[in-house]
Amino acid sequence: MNQNVLRAGVLLLASLSNAVGAAVLDLSTDGSNPTPLSFSAGDNVVDVKLDPSAGADSRFFRFDIGAGYRLTSIQLQAFTFSQIGGNPTATGVAFFGLKQGTTITPSVVDPSAVDGYALLGAPVGTTPINGVIPTNVGEDVFPSLIATGAFTGTQLPATLGVGSYTVWLRESRTMDTFSLNFRVAAVPLPGAAWLMGSVLLGLVGWGNRRSPRSNSVAA
Repeated sequence: MNQNVLRAGVLLLASLSNAVGAAVLDLSTDGSNPTPLSFSAGDNVVDVKLDPSAGADSRFFRFDIGAGYRLTSIQLQAFTFSQIGGNPTATGVAFFGLKQGTTITPSVVDPSAVDGYALLGAPVGTTPINGVIPTNVGEDVFPSLIATGAFTGTQLPATLGVGSYTVWLRESRTMDTFSLNFRVAAVPLPGAAWLMGSVLLGLVGWGNRRSPRSNSVAA
């Protein structure tokens, strides 16, 4: 299955499933100037590396959803981590925050800095961490984004419609490399189904008028 693999902000077509480490993005470290990424219909894989060797590593990118489309899921496709000095036994758990709009003002103490957030793992089980159930490899991030609305004060919908969105990724203990698949789908126009049905009915009616009548012959 073809999917869109994002490399340094450029959209490429590829036949890759999990390109972890092969297309790692050099994302912005500034929440007021996030890296713009272009998503199209289908699978859009974003490969990320977070390296907190010199302190907590925060990265930011933004994307737009255009008219007639929705972001239906954000799947954690793959996640690997390695320990670094100072945290020899730490388990990789990356922070994923999403904010409606084109910027994020990050805050590690105020959850309203984002509209929803998740903790990404490799896997990390189902035990809540600070009240949040981690998102394991193969799972959708959306349930956590919706559930954390209780902490952020914002209730995100199950899918994201037209608008601009910014993502904040953060790690402070381990070196993480992971893949996120942003799935975008077209939304049928409200009248499209009705119009198609009308056309089909018209064709059936026209076909019936054109069909020759069968005659019964009595013995």
